[in-house]
Amino acid sequence: MLQAFSKSLSPHPFTHLIGRSFAVLLIGLAIKNLAFGAIDQALVNLALLLALAVSAKVGTRQTRWRVSIPVIMSLAAFGILYSIYGSGSAAALWCFPAIVTAYFVSSPKDAMIYCAMLTSLATAMICCSGDFYFGSHLAVSLALTFAFTGFAVHFIGQLQQQLLDSSYRDPLTNCFNRRYLGKATELEDVNSAQAACLLLFDVDNFKQVNDTLGHDCGDQVLIEVAGVLSREKRAEDLLFRIGGEEFAVILPGVELAEGRAVAERMRLAVAAASYPEDWGVTVSAGVAGFDPAQGLAEAMRQADSLLYQAKDAGRNQVCWPGGGNPAACAE
Repeated sequence: MLQAFSKSLSPHPFTHLIGRSFAVLLIGLAIKNLAFGAIDQALVNLALLLALAVSAKVGTRQTRWRVSIPVIMSLAAFGILYSIYGSGSAAALWCFPAIVTAYFVSSPKDAMIYCAMLTSLATAMICCSGDFYFGSHLAVSLALTFAFTGFAVHFIGQLQQQLLDSSYRDPLTNCFNRRYLGKATELEDVNSAQAACLLLFDVDNFKQVNDTLGHDCGDQVLIEVAGVLSREKRAEDLLFRIGGEEFAVILPGVELAEGRAVAERMRLAVAAASYPEDWGVTVSAGVAGFDPAQGLAEAMRQADSLLYQAKDAGRNQVCWPGGGNPAACAE
């Protein structure tokens, strides 16, 4: 769920910066080529700049610069290959920054295809010009560059994912934490649903567990409760630990009546599970339906109020909207 990866055709977070940097580079190269009398290469630089500007205008109706990464990389490859044709083998050195950039702005698969094609074409052009020694060394150097760059980007991506997971996970139960709850309605599975249900659970008399059995056993109780809730939910449902002994579950695409039944099933499963020292553990729950487009704030207030009604009514029960009094909430 946390590994939503933007594809190469999707707008990259730094697309506008990359596009403008490439435009500045093209302007600089055009000025340099004009100064040294390379009129044809200067015209190619300006043509690439024009193509970049047109693609940015066609790609969006907004005033902000926005051009797709594949367009930028394709224009860069064309410019490099034409420079090799016009200026000789030394221009192939531009392949190195192009390859490194490709891995950081494209998907791994697209970057590998791009780098393989650029390496093959650049090497073929140099070898066809008769410089087999430089061409063979260039091919090996570029192959090592995109292999090691790919490994480095993959390793960095894994570290970033671990950091992201740790920032949104509760270290004790491995549930999502309260910080991630605030972003839940932004997730595609939740946001695309027409309706959703929020379940709030609170472990009954949890202070007695800590006072009687100790905090280590209390932690084990929380881990087991989280495990029961996780086993009872669907793959697309989201489980959070939002407080000391309080848990939340978001059920995308579930109406209130079905959500109430799920909460009741989870309550019974928690009560039937085994805990340290054969301690009997139960939970109380509050259930609220909500529209994902409207956010969670009102549903949280409603479910929290219903949870306290379930507590006041005697604990170990589920409370949902529509009960005339606390006792009427129990099924």
